Amino acid sequence: MPPKAKRLPEPLVDFHVHLFPDRLFDAIRRKFVTDYGWSILHPLYWRGCVDYLRERGVGPVVYSNMGYLLDSSAPKM
Repeated sequence: MPPKAKRLPEPLVDFHVHLFPDRLFDAIRRKFVTDYGWSILHPLYWRGCVDYLRERGVGPVVYSNMGYLLDSSAPKM
């Protein structure tokens, strides 16, 4: 029998979530699949992502939407 899971503190904080507008998310997902053969573990639009986290007890969410990286005219970092 596996050991009992350790209880996590509440509220949980997800400090690295990427939330994008739906069309941008579709483009990112296509790029990952087409160019790299990658899949996305949880292919959720931003509303579904927030619902998914809330249903699992996540409180504060800190998000990043690094959309500027898709602009080839943007300065390289």
